[in-house]
Amino acid sequence: SIGNLVSMGQNVTIGRGSTIWHETNMGDGVTIGEYSTLRGGNYVGNNVNIGNEVTIGVNVDIGDHVKIGDHAIVTDCSFIPPGTIIPEGTVYTNKLSL
Repeated sequence: SIGNLVSMGQNVTIGRGSTIWHETNMGDGVTIGEYSTLRGGNYVGNNVNIGNEVTIGVNVDIGDHVKIGDHAIVTDCSFIPPGTIIPEGTVYTNKLSL
């Protein structure tokens, strides 16, 4: 499902079962794997910004106020805590442990 105030560039792919909350911005060529959650907020300033040509793996949980730079890769089953900034070209891994 996709919330309000979500903007997407060209050639964006969103996997089935993914949830994109409000105020999320995506550049061109973004790929989001299945069952991922992008937690933009319900009010101004609680957004998620994703650069161009970013790949987000399967079952990723992205918190509020996250910024992901161009050409970054977020690996499967990662959790990105609120306020995290992922620099351009970074491979980010932060596995959830149960």
